[in-house]
Amino acid sequence: MKKIILIATAALFALATNSWAQRLIALEHGTQITLYSRLDTTLVHAQNGDIIYIPGGTFDITGNISITKKLRIYGVGHYPDSTTATNPTILTGGSLYIKTGADSGSISGIYFTGNVYFGSTSVNQVVNNYTISRCCISYLQLAYNASSTNTAQNIVISENVIRGETYGGNIQTSLFEKNIFNSCINYINGATIKNNIFPASGTSSYVFQTAYGCVMENNIFKNTSAGYIFPGSTSGNSYYNNLFVVSITFPYNGCTGVGNITGVNTDSIFVNQTGVTFNYSHNYHLKSTSAGKNAGTDGTDIGIYGTSAPYKEGAVPENPHIQYKSIAPQTNSNGKLNINIKTRAQER
Repeated sequence: MKKIILIATAALFALATNSWAQRLIALEHGTQITLYSRLDTTLVHAQNGDIIYIPGGTFDITGNISITKKLRIYGVGHYPDSTTATNPTILTGGSLYIKTGADSGSISGIYFTGNVYFGSTSVNQVVNNYTISRCCISYLQLAYNASSTNTAQNIVISENVIRGETYGGNIQTSLFEKNIFNSCINYINGATIKNNIFPASGTSSYVFQTAYGCVMENNIFKNTSAGYIFPGSTSGNSYYNNLFVVSITFPYNGCTGVGNITGVNTDSIFVNQTGVTFNYSHNYHLKSTSAGKNAGTDGTDIGIYGTSAPYKEGAVPENPHIQYKSIAPQTNSNGKLNINIKTRAQER
């Protein structure tokens, strides 16, 4: 209850001032909340263990920003139909760099027009136990350059939409789960890739370009060319209970497989999905007649709505969510401003 009261107070103040000023970012340090108009300023004043709440709206990060502290950062989400009261949280104009010192932090509920990198040099790229969830990202790189190897541990990429390429930094304990990937994943080694959707199809879009010794389970691959799912630089991977549009037989190109479903008609998979890229209007639940229903390694659906904690509808982050707001355009005769805001606590 204390957490909800703190966040509601900050949100009310930010919304109430929105008619006259920029939306404000709340920095929570213990029981103290401080409000800032810029994210870079907020990060300067933040201390290890603090929480940052970025409201709906567009925030300019021109010149890029860096996270070098243990912080939990929340936006309000990026799905239009789940942020009607607040607008999505959008960071625009630059890229985000997560650097050494940010260990055990997280970021959730943000639309990035730019890229997200782990480190800017080989010296500051090692960040352990970091989670990126429920974001929409242009391009993701888990190392300071595309082909470098990062020795970081326990990087979790969960319930995101990644519009461009992903470079895995060869991080051996990374987990990619319940994401929608518009493009390929490169330089992954020993990662776990489970319950994702790869909507790319045809014969010109790679799914993996460089992948070794990974566990792939409960994913959906729409690509119709086996050569683009299993290129020459991909080998030693294990495939369990994945759904493929292409017809293949394991072992294939140095990869083993058990329980996979192949040769599936693309129109039989999702309730409503067309094309090769993510779309907010699509419905990525499986059709009741889909071959992927209850066919995962754990007995739940293949794809993002499998597991005991499926992809959250609207990808709303775990902090209390503003569902409705009504703010009078001016004060009444008594000098009071009428504000009506409905919030909902999130279970996860």
